[in-house]
Amino acid sequence: MEVEPDSTTYSIVLGACASSGDLEQGRQVHERLLQNTRDMITSDSIVQNSLLNLYAKCGRLDESTKNALEIFKTIQIKDTISWTSMILGYAQHCQVPQSLELFREMIHQGLSPDYVTYTSILHACGHEGLFHETLEILRWMERDYGIQRTLEHYHCVIDMLARLGQLDEAEELLKAISYEHESDTIAWISLLSGLKTQLDDNFRQQMIRSS
Repeated sequence: MEVEPDSTTYSIVLGACASSGDLEQGRQVHERLLQNTRDMITSDSIVQNSLLNLYAKCGRLDESTKNALEIFKTIQIKDTISWTSMILGYAQHCQVPQSLELFREMIHQGLSPDYVTYTSILHACGHEGLFHETLEILRWMERDYGIQRTLEHYHCVIDMLARLGQLDEAEELLKAISYEHESDTIAWISLLSGLKTQLDDNFRQQMIRSS
């Protein structure tokens, strides 16, 4: 007699598929759920969030966000994990306006973003070079929700400053946090990447002027 896996088992398997980027295997698990235990998809938050995480992380831009959004809409009681998974999905596919809109809607609905939520939205804003939005979110994080800034949050800010060519500011921030944290390779890589971009732009401009 075949034993049907419970929600915890399904969640572990779906999480493994999401982490490894194995969308096809994840789809097969989803199909099994539809055939054997459809009620888990409609009522079990653990399974719903696991499916949402799978589709938010895997697949092509249009396909993955469409599938993730369909799962998100079926979740009747959305918790912080649900909102964060969807925000992260948009952010990973460079759909920053959608990430910000969902982030603000989450707050409007009265839910409290957690450490992962803030890391996701800061990464999205930083990657897009949204200076004011990044600083605003940092203020909300500490002032309104009491979440202490970590190295990951600072990485996002330093990456943003480097992308904007504000290398002096990025270096000053890096020096400031070095008093609290050990020398940080990721932050330096972001800084040097921004420096290379700026130098390349300057070189191109010099070539244009001299031609």
